[in-house]
Amino acid sequence: DSINTGVYAMVGAVAVLGGVCRTPISLVVIMFALTSALQLIVPFMLAVLTAKAVGDAFGDGIYDAYILLRGYPHLKAPKDVCFKARACDVMDDDLECINAVPVS
Repeated sequence: DSINTGVYAMVGAVAVLGGVCRTPISLVVIMFALTSALQLIVPFMLAVLTAKAVGDAFGDGIYDAYILLRGYPHLKAPKDVCFKARACDVMDDDLECINAVPVS
């Protein structure tokens, strides 16, 4: 049983990118596309999610910092949004059905 150091390097690389960029899903998909190794998805996920959680505890990601440095407008999701309308309150009850007739 030999230890494959390439796997550790890939998991470490995805963890660093996950901590810096904070884009976990796209990183795991990109790494899966690069390796085509289905057995590495779980280690990639664990590494990225752990790095993202640790990074979120310390501050914003690199993309958020870049937006602030460049002075671009940054849209944050409002925390006080509450949707009170239900789907049945806004949908239309009078539907017109079109029946298809088979052509022979």
